[in-house]
Amino acid sequence: MKHQVLNPEHSVILEGEYDPLVVDLHRLTLDGRVRKASRKLNLNIGNTAREKSDYPYIGSIEWEKAITLNLELNYLTLTQLQFFNFRDLLLTGINGDKKIYNEKGSKIQTGVLKAAYDEIFGIRDPWRGEYLDAHYPLVNGVLRQNHSHVLINGNLVPQHSDLITDYLQENCYIDPTHYNKQGLPTKESRKGEFFYTHPSENSVTRFSADSGRAFLYCDWDPQYSNSSLGVRAAKLYTRKNI
Repeated sequence: MKHQVLNPEHSVILEGEYDPLVVDLHRLTLDGRVRKASRKLNLNIGNTAREKSDYPYIGSIEWEKAITLNLELNYLTLTQLQFFNFRDLLLTGINGDKKIYNEKGSKIQTGVLKAAYDEIFGIRDPWRGEYLDAHYPLVNGVLRQNHSHVLINGNLVPQHSDLITDYLQENCYIDPTHYNKQGLPTKESRKGEFFYTHPSENSVTRFSADSGRAFLYCDWDPQYSNSSLGVRAAKLYTRKNI
């Protein structure tokens, strides 16, 4: 397999209440363009982990640097809403409810979708995860979700700062099929598969999984890094007839 960020053959078209996206089925890897962008940003990065398929990806990177690197590449990072829409899309294809296409316009085989789903959401070792484009500042005493960041003069600036309402405000297991417009869960679950921690002041979001459960951490420290915690690239989709 060629290690190339957003290889058209290893991508998926995601549509929702936003402009259509091309989403990489793998986490961000260190190819030539990424290496060039990292030098420009003065980032010391490398491939520090591998997916189950042996595809290498970048870890040991903090939240702000991960989001900034994608933007420097003219890519973007999935918001929480987009991330859960991405999960729904993978399951729709796996269950045979809908044909799922890549950027080349080719139908993605079920086995490929299953592998992508398992890499992100599978309850198994090793531990692995990725940052999402979600930051929770306290504005005038009210918690908001900043997302869809852009780079302006080298600084991350959110295009949206949403007041968050109608979401679970306790740490608990969740039903990942029920979420609000910010991708925050709205329904608890007894299944014990997806664990959620609610947002707190100045926290960010990461998703991870291991042999115990999957984790949606919305109270994560933006300064944290781990060799197996990466980021996924996406970009706006130029619509084709498929």
